[in-house]
Amino acid sequence: MSSDSARAQPSPGDTVLSTRFSTQRHPRFQVRTDLCVDSLGRRYMRKRALTEAARPHVAAMVASRARLAALYEGTSFDVNRCEAIPDGVAFDFVEGATLADLAAKLLRDGDRGGFVALLRSFFAAATAVAKQPFQPTSAFHAVFGALRLPAGMPATAVTDLDLILPNIIVHDERWQIIDYEWTFDFPVPVGFVLYRTLHYLCLDAHAAPYLDKAIRGELVRVAGIGPALRAFRRMELALQLYVSPAEDLLRIATPGSRSALRWIVAHLPRAYARRMLDLRMLASRTP
Repeated sequence: MSSDSARAQPSPGDTVLSTRFSTQRHPRFQVRTDLCVDSLGRRYMRKRALTEAARPHVAAMVASRARLAALYEGTSFDVNRCEAIPDGVAFDFVEGATLADLAAKLLRDGDRGGFVALLRSFFAAATAVAKQPFQPTSAFHAVFGALRLPAGMPATAVTDLDLILPNIIVHDERWQIIDYEWTFDFPVPVGFVLYRTLHYLCLDAHAAPYLDKAIRGELVRVAGIGPALRAFRRMELALQLYVSPAEDLLRIATPGSRSALRWIVAHLPRAYARRMLDLRMLASRTP
């Protein structure tokens, strides 16, 4: 992390180096993310609401940072600084390799043992703070619906659902959590966070070719999430539907038509899958 004296001082006239628009979401979650540089050449990240409805979502990231910093105090994790600015929030720009980069390199180098050891360390660090048994709340049901989960699953009072490898940068021998937009202030089983880590690792173009059935099974065992896999798949779908209109999920989840069709069949209820397939076929016939 940069020192206070080296931190960027955001202002409206700063230069934007790159921008990512997150528009395939419900209006209350639509944001833009800018990489900016201030007048002294110091870089920082900025998030701004694209709709009036999304302003509370962006503003909540400051409080999320404070809650996560308290949760991870004394662990391997640091939570990247976030401050309110007039038109959104600003984050420190952290340089370094992500855990996803390190995991992919270990796989490319054929170091399966090192790869599993890295994931084991990550799983241990993520679960070490989960010190309460999961009890569903009305807020949990509002996002994930009613579903059955194994009893006694460990959970935390606040949950960063985007604690996945690309969102963690190794800096000064610490694991910096750089993006925690999807933080919820109600308990969620920590196993679901580990499931999402593996889910997106298996979709990573740099890692997926090396993840055969055997190593995937080993990772599920190391994470200890086997008994809840079916429930976690349903939770992931529910989360995506909470964030994005159903019609946009095809564009978000999978880039190609064949993989999109596989995703529909694998994840969506049969009646809804049929509707999505019909929509896709109709779109393909439209000039």
